[in-house]
Amino acid sequence: LLKEHSKASFLLDGNHCRFRCGDHLSTALNNMMQQIEICGQDFSCAGIVEDWEALFAEQGICLQQVRKLPKVTVNQMSMRLSASISGALTSCGCNHLPTKLSPLIRSLFTSLKNEQSYQRRRVTCRYIADLILKLYENDCYSKAKAKLLENVCKLACEEGAVAHSSEGATLAIELLIENVSRKKMELQVFKPLWECFIPLRERRLLGGEWSLGESLFFLNVVSRALTTDSPSFDDILGFSLNSIVSHACFSSSKYIKTQALASIKNFCRVDFDQTMDLLIPSVLAIISDLQQDEGRKGGCELLLSVLQECGVLSARYVPKLLPHSMRLMTDTVRECSKVAASIFAILVRIAPLAAS
Repeated sequence: LLKEHSKASFLLDGNHCRFRCGDHLSTALNNMMQQIEICGQDFSCAGIVEDWEALFAEQGICLQQVRKLPKVTVNQMSMRLSASISGALTSCGCNHLPTKLSPLIRSLFTSLKNEQSYQRRRVTCRYIADLILKLYENDCYSKAKAKLLENVCKLACEEGAVAHSSEGATLAIELLIENVSRKKMELQVFKPLWECFIPLRERRLLGGEWSLGESLFFLNVVSRALTTDSPSFDDILGFSLNSIVSHACFSSSKYIKTQALASIKNFCRVDFDQTMDLLIPSVLAIISDLQQDEGRKGGCELLLSVLQECGVLSARYVPKLLPHSMRLMTDTVRECSKVAASIFAILVRIAPLAAS
């Protein structure tokens, strides 16, 4: 770096510092604050800092006075540099994190909200997900870790937020869920995120800070990142499926129906048979209710969407679904009979596979 930018900053173009940073800085970072002596010279982080201070002093600059100067406007280069340094500190683990995390978190959030490059923003999301996981694996930073995760959740569904910043926060949550699954950790440990599901768990429109729409949004995000090895999959599927089936079939809100349907498809992707075993009884009860025209229509649309998504995987459910689809093709609600005909066509096509 010093060689590349020496013309722009002669102040930092010191041979001694360039030698240390070029050849021994990585060693010092790996060993952090340990005393390292090479050829009688101190190559610890503290030793390198002392060299920088001496270099500034030779130029008549007092670092204490520099630290008191007003903060400069953040530009793209400084933002990326700060995010990279924060990410490097995060990678070193909790034992090497600063006592006060605010500056580190602030630099990552600045990058998350303002970085235009998708690849760089994705790296920042990875840093944030790793930091949250490391903090929750440690008994320290109890307030900081909860506040950090809460802010990520709020940014993910914040109305009026810049699109790439909310998308970045969403990606950070997905990466966190992937990390949690690999670590075999329960999602309930991450309380700010788990509380987002209160409206679904307790069947109410509001759950503390979160509305039903936001709760369904988080369910979609989380279910998208779940795997068959996720310890919390059974729990999340169990408390949410009947609720989201009901919302997918009866809700008058297009957004809520879309989020509910997306979550169901995500569950099917993780474990199709387990999801369908819970889904089929609920859907059949809805499409058999002759008093609920909207429910039958919504149930048929839900069933058709799942069959189109999963295709031949649905073969074992043909005997259960075929009689209902035949009956619904003569339904008095035109939209319902039309969708039922499409369901029937799919079931007939995969019926030969049912026996095997």
